Order: sequence, then structure tokens, then C-alpha cells
Amino acid sequence: MSEFSNGDVVQLKSGGPNMTITDIDDTPSSDDIYSSGTPFRVEIYCKWFDAKHALQTGTFYPESLIKV
Repeated sequence: MSEFSNGDVVQLKSGGPNMTITDIDDTPSSDDIYSSGTPFRVEIYCKWFDAKHALQTGTFYPESLIKV
């Protein structure tokens, strides 16, 4: 399992806004495993506010994030 948990505040390793983890998908289904020819990967769902205070959402891989 990832070192991340729901509610953690994270940022992309390359920079950007602080984001809050809202969900972590780490339970592959039989359809997910190797369906695209690649192994299943954990996905982390985040929300954050942009410069105009609009709520944004995104999905990231754990290796692209750091806790802040």
C-alpha cells in the first residue's frame, strides 16, 4: 500500500498547488489487471482550488506526489 492516506495534503514533485487526497484506488479488479498490457497501478484522486478559486480534480500516481 502507498504511504498516502485520504485527507493528506500533497503536491506534485514538479511543483504546483497543494492538493487534498480524496480517494485512493489500490484494489484492482480482474478487468484492470493487464487489460491494457500493463500492470495495474495505484491511482490517487485529489482536489484543489486553482488561482481563480475554482475546484479542480485530478488523478495521479503515487510516485509523482510528495506530502507537504
